[in-house]
Amino acid sequence: MGEIAGSMLDGSMCEQCGEYLGEAVGYPRCCGDCDDGDPQIETFRILKKQNQEKRAHNREASQVELTKRGYQFEAKNGDAHLIVQTSKGVVDFWPGTGKFRIRSSADTGRGLDDFITSCPPVESASEREIPWASHMTPFAIQAYEKAGFRVVGQPSEAQ
Repeated sequence: MGEIAGSMLDGSMCEQCGEYLGEAVGYPRCCGDCDDGDPQIETFRILKKQNQEKRAHNREASQVELTKRGYQFEAKNGDAHLIVQTSKGVVDFWPGTGKFRIRSSADTGRGLDDFITSCPPVESASEREIPWASHMTPFAIQAYEKAGFRVVGQPSEAQ
Protein backbone atom coordinates (compact mmCIF):
# COMPACT_ATOMS: atom_id res chain seq x y z
CA MET A 1 0.00 0.00 0.00
CA GLY A 2 1.28 3.46 -0.80
CA GLU A 3 1.98 6.18 1.72
CA ILE A 4 -0.93 8.33 0.54
CA ALA A 5 -3.40 5.44 0.67
CA GLY A 6 -2.20 4.57 4.17
CA SER A 7 -2.63 8.20 5.27
CA MET A 8 -6.17 8.23 3.87
CA LEU A 9 -7.03 5.04 5.76
CA ASP A 10 -5.62 6.23 9.09
CA GLY A 11 -7.41 9.59 8.83
CA SER A 12 -4.44 11.94 8.56
CA MET A 13 -5.56 12.84 4.99
CA CYS A 14 -9.04 13.34 3.52
CA GLU A 15 -10.25 10.10 1.99
CA GLN A 16 -11.73 11.88 -1.02
CA CYS A 17 -9.40 14.73 -2.00
CA GLY A 18 -6.20 13.90 -0.09
CA GLU A 19 -6.02 17.16 1.93
CA TYR A 20 -3.89 16.88 5.10
CA LEU A 21 -6.14 16.86 8.19
CA GLY A 22 -3.63 16.45 11.02
CA GLU A 23 -2.74 13.55 13.27
CA ALA A 24 -4.03 10.09 12.40
CA VAL A 25 -7.22 9.03 14.20
CA GLY A 26 -7.33 5.39 13.10
CA TYR A 27 -10.22 5.56 10.63
CA PRO A 28 -10.87 7.30 7.28
CA ARG A 29 -12.43 10.75 7.40
CA CYS A 30 -13.21 13.67 5.09
CA CYS A 31 -12.26 17.33 5.16
CA GLY A 32 -14.91 20.02 5.61
CA ASP A 33 -15.25 20.60 1.86
CA CYS A 34 -15.78 16.93 0.96
CA ASP A 35 -18.23 15.85 3.66
CA ASP A 36 -20.77 18.65 3.11
CA GLY A 37 -24.04 17.21 1.98
CA ASP A 38 -23.04 13.54 2.27
CA PRO A 39 -26.14 11.85 3.74
CA GLN A 40 -24.16 8.85 5.06
CA ILE A 41 -21.90 11.04 7.14
CA GLU A 42 -24.83 13.01 8.54
CA THR A 43 -26.67 9.77 9.37
CA PHE A 44 -23.55 8.46 11.11
CA ARG A 45 -23.30 11.63 13.22
CA ILE A 46 -26.95 11.39 14.25
CA LEU A 47 -26.62 7.71 15.21
CA LYS A 48 -23.41 8.39 17.12
CA LYS A 49 -25.08 11.17 19.11
CA GLN A 50 -28.09 8.97 19.90
CA ASN A 51 -25.77 6.17 21.05
CA GLN A 52 -23.87 8.56 23.34
CA GLU A 53 -27.13 9.83 24.85
CA LYS A 54 -28.39 6.28 25.41
CA ARG A 55 -25.19 5.24 27.17
CA ALA A 56 -25.29 8.36 29.37
CA HIS A 57 -28.90 7.54 30.31
CA ASN A 58 -27.93 3.90 31.06
CA ARG A 59 -25.11 5.07 33.36
CA GLU A 60 -27.45 7.28 35.37
CA ALA A 61 -30.39 4.85 35.50
CA SER A 62 -28.20 1.88 36.47
CA GLN A 63 -26.66 3.70 39.43
CA VAL A 64 -30.10 4.76 40.68
CA GLU A 65 -31.45 1.20 40.37
CA LEU A 66 -28.42 -0.42 42.03
CA THR A 67 -28.57 2.04 44.93
CA LYS A 68 -32.31 1.44 45.33
CA ARG A 69 -31.75 -2.32 45.50
CA GLY A 70 -29.04 -2.04 48.17
CA TYR A 71 -25.87 -2.69 46.17
CA GLN A 72 -22.60 -1.19 47.37
CA PHE A 73 -20.40 0.02 44.50
CA GLU A 74 -17.53 2.29 43.61
CA ALA A 75 -17.72 4.38 40.42
CA LYS A 76 -14.62 4.71 38.24
CA ASN A 77 -13.76 6.49 34.97
CA GLY A 78 -16.50 9.09 35.14
CA ASP A 79 -19.15 6.52 36.15
CA ALA A 80 -18.40 4.39 33.07
CA HIS A 81 -17.18 1.47 35.24
CA LEU A 82 -18.74 0.32 38.51
CA ILE A 83 -17.05 -2.07 40.91
CA VAL A 84 -19.97 -3.74 42.68
CA GLN A 85 -19.94 -5.82 45.87
CA THR A 86 -22.37 -8.73 45.46
CA SER A 87 -23.08 -12.05 47.13
CA LYS A 88 -20.95 -13.67 44.39
CA GLY A 89 -18.02 -11.38 45.17
CA VAL A 90 -16.68 -8.38 43.30
CA VAL A 91 -18.27 -7.73 39.91
CA ASP A 92 -17.12 -5.27 37.23
CA PHE A 93 -20.14 -3.59 35.65
CA TRP A 94 -20.11 -1.18 32.72
CA PRO A 95 -23.56 0.46 32.86
CA GLY A 96 -23.26 2.26 29.52
CA THR A 97 -23.19 -1.02 27.63
CA GLY A 98 -24.67 -3.23 30.36
CA LYS A 99 -21.75 -5.67 30.30
CA PHE A 100 -20.66 -7.26 33.58
CA ARG A 101 -17.96 -9.72 34.61
CA ILE A 102 -17.81 -11.67 37.86
CA ARG A 103 -14.17 -11.57 38.94
CA SER A 104 -14.12 -14.83 40.89
CA SER A 105 -15.46 -16.99 38.06
CA ALA A 106 -14.87 -14.80 34.97
CA ASP A 107 -18.54 -15.32 34.01
CA THR A 108 -19.97 -12.50 31.93
CA GLY A 109 -23.37 -11.21 30.98
CA ARG A 110 -25.24 -8.23 29.59
CA GLY A 111 -28.01 -6.01 30.85
CA LEU A 112 -29.01 -4.61 34.21
CA ASP A 113 -31.83 -7.15 34.66
CA ASP A 114 -29.45 -10.05 33.98
CA PHE A 115 -26.96 -8.52 36.44
CA ILE A 116 -29.55 -8.19 39.20
CA THR A 117 -30.75 -11.76 38.63
CA SER A 118 -27.25 -13.27 38.46
CA CYS A 119 -25.60 -11.29 41.27
CA PRO A 120 -27.84 -10.51 44.24
CA PRO A 121 -26.61 -7.82 46.66
CA VAL A 122 -24.64 -8.63 49.78
CA GLU A 123 -26.94 -9.00 52.74
CA SER A 124 -26.23 -6.35 55.33
CA ALA A 125 -25.23 -7.38 58.81
CA SER A 126 -28.57 -6.18 60.23
CA GLU A 127 -30.45 -8.61 57.97
CA ARG A 128 -28.37 -11.49 59.36
CA GLU A 129 -28.96 -10.47 62.99
CA ILE A 130 -31.75 -11.87 65.12
CA PRO A 131 -32.77 -10.13 68.35
CA TRP A 132 -32.58 -12.36 71.42
CA ALA A 133 -35.89 -13.40 72.98
CA SER A 134 -36.42 -14.88 76.42
CA HIS A 135 -37.82 -18.13 75.00
CA MET A 136 -34.57 -18.91 73.09
CA THR A 137 -32.68 -21.87 74.48
CA PRO A 138 -28.90 -22.28 74.12
CA PHE A 139 -29.65 -24.97 71.54
CA ALA A 140 -31.78 -22.55 69.48
CA ILE A 141 -29.08 -19.86 69.67
CA GLN A 142 -26.48 -22.37 68.50
CA ALA A 143 -28.74 -23.44 65.62
CA TYR A 144 -29.16 -19.81 64.52
CA GLU A 145 -25.40 -19.28 64.61
CA LYS A 146 -24.74 -22.42 62.56
CA ALA A 147 -27.23 -21.14 59.98
CA GLY A 148 -25.18 -17.95 59.62
CA PHE A 149 -27.23 -15.65 61.83
CA ARG A 150 -25.99 -13.69 64.80
CA VAL A 151 -28.16 -13.46 67.92
CA VAL A 152 -27.85 -9.99 69.45
CA GLY A 153 -28.97 -8.62 72.78
CA GLN A 154 -28.74 -11.84 74.75
CA PRO A 155 -27.87 -11.49 78.47
CA SER A 156 -24.39 -12.58 79.54
CA GLU A 157 -25.69 -15.63 81.52
CA ALA A 158 -27.44 -16.95 78.36
CA GLN A 159 -24.16 -16.97 76.41
